[in-house]
Amino acid sequence: MNNTEIAKKMITGIFNKNYSLKEIDDSIFIPIIKSGIEAAADGKEEILKELIEHAIKEFTDIWLEAEPESEYDIEQEKIDARTGFLNYYNSNI
Repeated sequence: MNNTEIAKKMITGIFNKNYSLKEIDDSIFIPIIKSGIEAAADGKEEILKELIEHAIKEFTDIWLEAEPESEYDIEQEKIDARTGFLNYYNSNI
């Protein structure tokens, strides 16, 4: 297993643990994830993009689990989740 796959497994585990405990607000949690992603990518743009997309997928999956499926437009919710993640990720908090 290469370092990118290990980083993805760690990102998945961290997301799952945080959201099962509901411990850290996204405004704090996502910058922590960002720090880990950037460290794991080690300046390699392709790996950085791959890890960001993986984190967005994890964030979106959890976002969608929060609401009963019958109460939302799934495609719009995916867009909203991606936008929300990237807003936190790109913020200078």
